[in-house]
Formats: sequence, C-alpha cells, structure tokens
Amino acid sequence: MGYIKIEKYQLFFEEQLGEDPGVLILPSSGLGRNQWSSLFQLIPDRLSYVLSYLNYPPSDLWIGSDGPDFNIDLLAAEKVVNILYDKGGRPVDLVGHSYGGFLALSLAKKYPDKIRRLALFEPIAWGVLRFDSQNQMIKRNFEKLCQKLFYQSLIQDDWLCVFLDFWNHEGFWFSLSSKSKDYWRKIYPKVYSEVKGLCFDNKNLSYWKDIKHPIRILRGKSGPKEELEVCKLLREGLENSELIETVGGHMAPITHHHKMIPFFADWL
Repeated sequence: MGYIKIEKYQLFFEEQLGEDPGVLILPSSGLGRNQWSSLFQLIPDRLSYVLSYLNYPPSDLWIGSDGPDFNIDLLAAEKVVNILYDKGGRPVDLVGHSYGGFLALSLAKKYPDKIRRLALFEPIAWGVLRFDSQNQMIKRNFEKLCQKLFYQSLIQDDWLCVFLDFWNHEGFWFSLSSKSKDYWRKIYPKVYSEVKGLCFDNKNLSYWKDIKHPIRILRGKSGPKEELEVCKLLREGLENSELIETVGGHMAPITHHHKMIPFFADWL
C-alpha cells in the first residue's frame, strides 16, 4: 500500500506483491479498491496495483472552489503504469470497469509500448456512441440522459438518483441505506466531474483505432442499451479485440462477481 503524488494531491493505491508483468486495476466511478478484492485472490502471484481515485477515501479530497479535475486520475494511472513497467521492464496488463475502462483505453493509446493487453468491462467511450453509432434511437436516448444530468439543474440527490438508476435499475437510489446514500453524497462532486467529462467526450472510433493490443471487452446482457452499443462498436473498430456477453448488467463485476472475475483472471 502507498500513495502517489500528483500535483498537490496524494492518491492511494493498494499493492499485491508478485511477479511481472504488472497489473494495473482501475475501478468504476464511485467504487474503490475493494471492488477488485476477489480478483487479487485469483491472481496471487502477479504484481498488482489498484488505484483509488481523487476524492475517494483514502485518497485526498479535492481542494478548490471549482469542480474536481478528473484528469488527476489519468495522471495517477500513467504514473502507476510507469512504476510497474520500470520495476519489471515488461509491458503492463490493464483491467478496467466503466470509467476505469475509459482510463485503460487512454493509457493504451498514450503508452502503446508499455501496455501488453487489456480486460475491460463495459468501458465508457461515449464519443464512439455519439459519432459512430447508426442507431438513432439509442443516440437520442443518450442525449436525453445528458440533458437530464447537466441541463435541468438537478439538486444533488436527484442527480444521484438519475445516475445510479440508469446504471442499475429504476428505484435503485431509493433502495439504498442511509449510510450508502451518505457515501454517494460525499463523493458526488468528483463523480459529477467524471460523468460530465465522459458524457461530453469527443473521441470517436477513429481516435481509438490505432490501439493494437489484445483487448477482451465484456458486457452484461441486461446492461443499458447505450453502453452495449459502445461495446459493439469498439469490438468492430479495434482489430485485436474480442467481445464476450456475460450475465447481469453494468454492475455485474459487483453483483455477479463470482461468475465475472474469472473472465479477467483467465485473460491475465
């Protein structure tokens, strides 16, 4: 366990000692390192790091009057990749879920010689949906979601309700305990920043096409149609990728982790 300093912030990472090649594991928005504890158990001999994002305990909180900068997470992930690469001198494996999948794709794009392969569950690449999808209904639904999240001046709890219900199921926010709701309220400013950055991302499929690494893309069969479309488009556009449909929805790495995590472990 340790901390990485990015600008004035200390971001926490959990380390599992082991052999190269190293593995960088990147959680979803709102989730921390505990999301991947069962993966650690299935790859006990691999040198592995799980990053805790800015404003997610025990990493530092954002300081400033404007919203948190989610690019701090990418800078931290870049630093971890370089640490793992320098330790073993071998390209690094990446695992990512949702927001973590977007970060993983960004790392593969920027550091092609330092990455070996990727295993991603429903990576968020909304630019691909916006610019490359031919499904007009799905694109309209996505734009309606963006309108709701960023142009209707929702108060905090209403925004979290829209966001969490979209990725889980209707009524999910209201089903949470008071303790869980308080957790989401605490990290809300950072989650808002992440989601806004992803929703207005303008990187189309041609931007990602030069990623040549082997990529395993997984998607839950009952996930949001918008994200299933993204996974399909990435599979069609990335020449060395495979797409596997699994049980559950977007949160299957949590809700169906016993069935999901072996897909990652086997790939690694």
